[in-house]
Amino acid sequence: MASLRLIRENAWVRVYETESGDYTDSKLRTHECVLDGPAWFALWHEGDEDTRMDLEAAFVFWDDQDAVEQALALVGAVDPAAQRALGSRWIAPDDPVPVRHTQFLAAYRIAQIRRDLDLPQLHVELLDAAWFRVVRTMLGVELESKIDRDFIVLEREVRDEEARCEDPFLRSFYALWWSTHRRTLVDPSGE
Repeated sequence: MASLRLIRENAWVRVYETESGDYTDSKLRTHECVLDGPAWFALWHEGDEDTRMDLEAAFVFWDDQDAVEQALALVGAVDPAAQRALGSRWIAPDDPVPVRHTQFLAAYRIAQIRRDLDLPQLHVELLDAAWFRVVRTMLGVELESKIDRDFIVLEREVRDEEARCEDPFLRSFYALWWSTHRRTLVDPSGE
């Protein structure tokens, strides 16, 4: 999870597009949003479904235990099932952090450092071919396949596209990709 793109934001959360799917980050976690338990409950209780989902996502990483307990008590008075669900999802400050959140925080920190140092993108697309893409990352140049095992690719199609590529360095990735994938791909013509 090295690349992040902000796709939505409101008073309680930011939603990022990541390589492993969308991730909702809590502004209660970052203290950009400061609420007490009754204020959180009032927003949740009066909110529509989308607002409730965002407030519940923000709730998960809320590190103010007194506010959490107040909010849970208020939710329990109107919806005991929601109270149980929220209580089971809440991650206390001394609880182990889930792997997905740890990965997000690492990517978020890298993005902050890159922004602060004005570093170039760490994931730059060099070539977007029909069956694969070549990207430059912090680890170097990577070849990412776009297809699965059930896809039919004819070698001549790969060779034709390779011939149209003007950059010799990038052209070499066609041969590399074909040599890596030809055993798993079906070529009905026998070529």
